[in-house]
Amino acid sequence: MTVIIVEDEELVRELLRRICTQLGHTVVGELASGRRAADVIKELCPGLLLLDLHIEEVSGFEILEALQDLPSPPRVLVISGYCDDFTVYHLERAHVKGFLHKRSASLPDYRHAIGAVGRGESYFCAEFRNYQAARHADPDRFEKLLTAREQMILQLVGDRRADSEIAAQLGISERTVEWHRSKIEHRLNVEGNKGLDSFARSHGFTRAVVEPPAVTPEIMSTRKST
Repeated sequence: MTVIIVEDEELVRELLRRICTQLGHTVVGELASGRRAADVIKELCPGLLLLDLHIEEVSGFEILEALQDLPSPPRVLVISGYCDDFTVYHLERAHVKGFLHKRSASLPDYRHAIGAVGRGESYFCAEFRNYQAARHADPDRFEKLLTAREQMILQLVGDRRADSEIAAQLGISERTVEWHRSKIEHRLNVEGNKGLDSFARSHGFTRAVVEPPAVTPEIMSTRKST
């Protein structure tokens, strides 16, 4: 199977390339940012896409959205250092084949996940499944409380955007932004920018001012032993 890797950490790309080779796959493309990813994927038509969600320039979520209309989209295994409500919600709707959590995955987990998705099976790590179960059991999960526009505004608030910036990006007035803020605060039972910011961060709406995840010890030891 042909594979494209979209991952900003060189060490992780190296690991993924080796595992794919060991499993008999051919890596036809590697990208460290999301800027050209969708175009490269559409051009090379890989059977398997290994995708980090939180990369520079264009996020993995945007890449997944750009691939939705492909006649033969690749099987997608998401490999991310973040697992939260926002991530689970959007990946469920993107119909990816698997999710692997960088912070807890061992080398066998990487092999198992890539092998399973390569065979057409699904692989979702325990962290993803636990969040998924908790979300489905929560009658007040955020998508039931907020409209798509309100979710977008909450994300921009979490990214520390001023009302004027949000208004300009969404093509609405600052007064409308303020009105949406007020509705979001009421529906989430939070108060002011501090409350909105805290909710946005704890539920994965934003990654602003968040340190990137460290590479797992298993990956480091793999490199040293080669």
